[in-house]
Amino acid sequence: MRIPYKLSKVYDYFILINLPSFIDHEIVKVKRDFGRVNGRYLSLVSKPHISMFNFPQPKEREPEILSALSDLLLKQTVFRVDLSGYNFFPENNTFYISISNQVSLKELYRKIILQLHLLLIPRGFLRSNFTPHITIGRKLSNKQFQNALAEYNHKPFEESFELSYVTVLRREHPWSSWQLIRELPLKQKENGLFTA
Repeated sequence: MRIPYKLSKVYDYFILINLPSFIDHEIVKVKRDFGRVNGRYLSLVSKPHISMFNFPQPKEREPEILSALSDLLLKQTVFRVDLSGYNFFPENNTFYISISNQVSLKELYRKIILQLHLLLIPRGFLRSNFTPHITIGRKLSNKQFQNALAEYNHKPFEESFELSYVTVLRREHPWSSWQLIRELPLKQKENGLFTA
């Protein structure tokens, strides 16, 4: 005889880095300007951010995951992120804002992956290669992508911000909206100065 058991509801979790509002507004303007000239495109209305990864998990594991991530991030000192110009992924017709100082972001990414793997989240959900960037447009039509190359290839975009927290979102279904779960802070600097 089978013993009945309750199936846990599985949610998608998304770990990302939100941008300060002054940079967010600048990037939204770039997206709108590009859309006004080139027509609608995927990611036109998405909020600018730096994606890290998303993975499915039963909701019952959420407190354990958030606690482990919080403990890890409180050992990671706040650091500066420098945005520098536009770049392109031709393999999927994407253009984005580059990050010039990627070492700290890549190290943070690596630490989070290891922490999640220790929590028995399969590595298949956690991509090992990570190119930190802020997507402007992805999966553009060939014409839109050629226009982006022509207009933004040498166009400047220079901003910096201090990364002081990582955002965790959750959604119930792939077609539902992401909900903010927590903003997990990094350890604050004692002297308040930026470090490279």
